[in-house]
Amino acid sequence: MKYEKPLLTKRETDIVILICKEYSNKQIAGELKISPHTVLVHKKTIRTKTRSFTLVGIALYAAKHAIYIHTLARIVFSFLGGDFCGISSFDMAA
Repeated sequence: MKYEKPLLTKRETDIVILICKEYSNKQIAGELKISPHTVLVHKKTIRTKTRSFTLVGIALYAAKHAIYIHTLARIVFSFLGGDFCGISSFDMAA
């Protein structure tokens, strides 16, 4: 089996996770101890690599590739009306 290099770097993956948590550029910068401008550069690179035009596209990429598994769960629960098999979307926030 051939090893495949991940599409996103560790730092880009960290930023994707924070995007999925709805962090602002300023919050991401503070969390990762980088400048807001560097966050913008990373977001541009992430959009290029994932072929996403918006933050929603990045979140969908994260869900599809299980980068932030709660994103997928929230999308599914939201689509199903927020309650599925007795589990509410509120329970997924933890």
